[in-house]
Amino acid sequence: MLTRRSWILPALAFTATSAVAFIATRSHILHETPREVMTHIESRVRQAGGGANTCVHRRDPTPTVGRIRRPNPDILPTTMAYDVSQSAVRLTGVTTSPRYWSLSVFQHNSDNIFVLNDRDLRSPSFDVVIFAAGRQVQEREGAIMIESPSDTGIVLIRRFLPDEDEIEPILANQNAMICDLLPYKLK
Repeated sequence: MLTRRSWILPALAFTATSAVAFIATRSHILHETPREVMTHIESRVRQAGGGANTCVHRRDPTPTVGRIRRPNPDILPTTMAYDVSQSAVRLTGVTTSPRYWSLSVFQHNSDNIFVLNDRDLRSPSFDVVIFAAGRQVQEREGAIMIESPSDTGIVLIRRFLPDEDEIEPILANQNAMICDLLPYKLK
């Protein structure tokens, strides 16, 4: 028969073990789930573009795109799965100003590390260089230099399409965008 004192130690041990298991599970969910989701998204974008560091332009404003249901039909996006492990990536082009335009960069854990929109730019063109943390790349005059904490991630460019009559200039805008690789400097 258990006395009052004999059950306290096993109960405390069980409680401590349960707490450690809960914290470990919660920690795994909070830290690994975003990375697993981004790995999947990066893979799909790489497949659509034929590899990393290649821009993928959505061309048709429809209510269904792939497995995504009801995406915003007023936006024609460009996506790119970047990999800056071997070289930096440079994106250049012209915004669709005065219509809404934005560029967002997400690192591998899904954190948004950079945002730029048409209101932030001083000119209608953009020049963005993404490079890996701790690496050195040749500075480009007028370029926005973005240091990515992770080697991989996603770039998302959104262009506003007010109606389908204006689709041709936006498609031309997508076609004029350039994605280049820039070598790292040797230390």
